[in-house]
Amino acid sequence: MNGRSSWIWVDHGAYNQGSWSSPTNTGDNPYLMAYFRRTFTAPEGAKLSVHVSADSRYILWCNGVRVGRGPAKGDVRHHFYDSYDLTEHLCSGENVLAAQVVSYARVRPHVADSGAPNSIMSEAWIFALEGELLDGGGAVVEELDTNSSWRATPDTSYVHQHREGWGTYLGMFEDVHGERFPHGWQKTGYDDSRWHPAYEVAHTVSDDDTTGGDPALPHVLTPRTIAPLEETPRRFDGVARADLVHPSGDRASEPEQRAWAKSWEALASSGRAVTVPANTLTGVTLWCDVLQTGFPELRVRNGRGARIRLTYSEALTFAGEAEDRTWREFRGRIEPRHAPDEGHVIGYWDEYRPGGRDERYEPFWWRTFRYVHLEVETGASPVTIDDLSYRFTAYPFEENGRFVSSDNSHARMWELSWRTARLCAHETYEDCPYYEQLQYAGDTHVQSLISYYVAGDASLARQAVRHFDWSRNDDGLTKSRYPSRNPQFIPTWSLLWIAIVRDYWWHTGNLDEVTRRVPGIAATLDWFQRYENDDGLLEALPHWKVVDWVKEWNPSGYPPGADGGVSMLLNMQYAYALRLGSEVAQAAGDKWHANLWKRRAKKVADRVDKIAWWPEEGLYRDRVDGDELSELTQAWAILAELPSRARITAMLEHLGTDTRLAPATLYGRFYVLRALSAANRYDLAYDFLDHWRNMMRTDLTTWPEEPHLARSYCHAWSAAPIYDLLSEVLGVKPASPGFESIVIRPTAWNLTWAEGRVPTPKGDVTVRWDIERATFHLTASGPKGVPIEVVMPDGSRHESVGATGRISTPTRR
Repeated sequence: MNGRSSWIWVDHGAYNQGSWSSPTNTGDNPYLMAYFRRTFTAPEGAKLSVHVSADSRYILWCNGVRVGRGPAKGDVRHHFYDSYDLTEHLCSGENVLAAQVVSYARVRPHVADSGAPNSIMSEAWIFALEGELLDGGGAVVEELDTNSSWRATPDTSYVHQHREGWGTYLGMFEDVHGERFPHGWQKTGYDDSRWHPAYEVAHTVSDDDTTGGDPALPHVLTPRTIAPLEETPRRFDGVARADLVHPSGDRASEPEQRAWAKSWEALASSGRAVTVPANTLTGVTLWCDVLQTGFPELRVRNGRGARIRLTYSEALTFAGEAEDRTWREFRGRIEPRHAPDEGHVIGYWDEYRPGGRDERYEPFWWRTFRYVHLEVETGASPVTIDDLSYRFTAYPFEENGRFVSSDNSHARMWELSWRTARLCAHETYEDCPYYEQLQYAGDTHVQSLISYYVAGDASLARQAVRHFDWSRNDDGLTKSRYPSRNPQFIPTWSLLWIAIVRDYWWHTGNLDEVTRRVPGIAATLDWFQRYENDDGLLEALPHWKVVDWVKEWNPSGYPPGADGGVSMLLNMQYAYALRLGSEVAQAAGDKWHANLWKRRAKKVADRVDKIAWWPEEGLYRDRVDGDELSELTQAWAILAELPSRARITAMLEHLGTDTRLAPATLYGRFYVLRALSAANRYDLAYDFLDHWRNMMRTDLTTWPEEPHLARSYCHAWSAAPIYDLLSEVLGVKPASPGFESIVIRPTAWNLTWAEGRVPTPKGDVTVRWDIERATFHLTASGPKGVPIEVVMPDGSRHESVGATGRISTPTRR
């Protein structure tokens, strides 16, 4: 965008109205929503491309066709805009551009009281579009930039409300009054004579503006860097609990209930309409085979005075009647058991109240559900439900990687891992789609690796690298989650951001991108240096020191010593981040920082190695003045390159078998697995996947936050096995940045064969190995001209270029 357009909103009086300007989580409609239209005449063969943005969200139509939604999540210093080619939607004669815009600026996010979506950063209520209508020869016919030539009106149909008892950072949910909605406003021919000229708030400013721009707003526009989200129409897979209550108040008979259920099954499967009589109450549970993220789509006719509620849940509760119950009451009773005829749908909800016409409703933002409970209560008029379906939405990752083996359970492990990764990736990576939808560095470290290995797509990871760099405070520390209106700091995850940057470079070869992050890495590591004690170790770090939800640790996830003292584990992570930062700086040509961080890494590692090693036990203590031991401290000692080979051997005798070691959870085990790989003992990793194998015996369709089936039933950090199957069992890894050279080091476990494919920036790598009569056979092919080194289970090394041919060696040394 070049600054031609203005940020606009509804008329001047409404923009400055006092009740609209003060932040609040109360009121009939704490979100601000408005509609904008611009009609124009296009000649035959006309062309039109536009750039669009808003604070906070928009949906754009051209001649009644929804062409896009956005902007992608960023912050006001990096406020994204989208670009669309609308040529195919134009017609000769009258055309219309239309936008529905919602702003969360006057509402504060709050995990208990909802408020605004925490992941969408907002400062104002504004909309902008730039576009030139061209004739067939490329001459400008008309400028369509947002200014007072656009028509605007505030919304009166949406009421956004907090759902009492539902702790979520998603924001408020919708109560929509169809009678007040301006049906047909997106199309030509709509009468907007009662609308007003849009109010011009300020000129737009882009990131390449050299004039200083308009100081009225802090927004600096920058082009979107990720693809539009996938939106694919889908239908529900089944119907259960179709209850019908007659106008008399009597529940329908069993034969009536069965017939009623069949009518809803026909609607769910093929869109066959169902009419709910006047003065009737009905409730229907629709379910999907697997968890979904998507936009529910409801089509209704008539039914003025009716109330239609859509309630969404990841899983069912089996704790008796569901009336007036909240998530907090049922937290320990929600189960992944797929028994929709028995369970109840407890969750957040949207409501639609038909205006008595042929109407359509979908929430402005997507929802997460495996189960949707539809409740319809009619008044004096019957209502016809013409259809209820949904459009699946997620980041458009493609499943380019592949893995199969002699263990059939790996197919389900792959399926659940990939679905978890997909449902936790939209405009950013997300910790979970149902409760928070926030991009945390801890989850992102896992998710980015999955993106490289399965999708061969680094675009969302590149954006995350930038997001966390943008999040840094003036003191240098990155935020633990970003974008996020509520700031949160987890120092250990600032260290993991450095690992994310290094991994991005190592898997993409994009040195230009990571070079721009070196100043941010320096600022972050300088922040940590302020908390070094006289021994050069981190002590009494502020903020939240969570590492993993280890049961034996502090309830907040702190390892021993982290709360006001010296934690060996945190210092191991510090040494690890210093070493990776040094690698990045060296590659970027910043030798001064590279040498500085390398020296500091060695100093911290040597000191921890000296004071934390417990020779009598052959293990590292969690803290110097205690006897606590944990799997993660041993794992991070290896990752920080502390122990000698002899010490690693001693430690591995305990790992996974010694009950004195506090075990890691699903998230922490990702780093235990990385440590086993770093120690060249990934053959011991099989037992550390036991939590995932146990969960596959349930009806879960995605991996939960914790192995004990805690709050979130879809959590990004738990998807790690899909990365391990490709990088460790198949054995494919970059030997140099960007897969300029490749190493293949397979792990057999108890398998007899495995094969798969890994997409890389250079091209696909395919591997097939099998074991026959104590002989390990491997065949691999890679991108043309790329060196490949194969390390066989017997330790022998074999070099080739592009393809290996068949290599056969003994299965053991």
